[in-house]
Amino acid sequence: MEGDTSTAIRRSLLLLIVAAATAVGLTLAMSSLGSSSVIDPTASERMVAVSPGGHVQIDELAPELRQMYLNVAADPEAFEQVRCYCGCEATLDHRHLRDCFERPDGGWERHAVGCAVCQLEARDVLAGRAAGQPMADIITEIDRTYAEITGETS
Repeated sequence: MEGDTSTAIRRSLLLLIVAAATAVGLTLAMSSLGSSSVIDPTASERMVAVSPGGHVQIDELAPELRQMYLNVAADPEAFEQVRCYCGCEATLDHRHLRDCFERPDGGWERHAVGCAVCQLEARDVLAGRAAGQPMADIITEIDRTYAEITGETS
């Protein structure tokens, strides 16, 4: 019983974090891209699943997000091993988490600007790498954490 309660609390906290990060990501995306359009308040669930792809100029992003993009680019081998659980592989043909930040043509991918799942996964990879964790352990933890949210498996 205690384990079930703990799992339910952990899942609720993760969903709350994803929702909050999505709101922050959308705010950053709108302010960074200079958009003044109004976002449909019912779109947040769809935005967690996938945000639009396209090119972005990272020098126009908030400093924290720009640094995340640069950190992903500095460790391509790690990010090519990690599956993204937001659904972008189906809608944007992304092959792995690196594609959420970098385009195959060498440009920067806009998708991660507004996708909380991509940002959270990248944060976890970067933290694991900084702590010296083996990639296999980082991948296992990401698969466990994010597959639980989306209901998908690797």
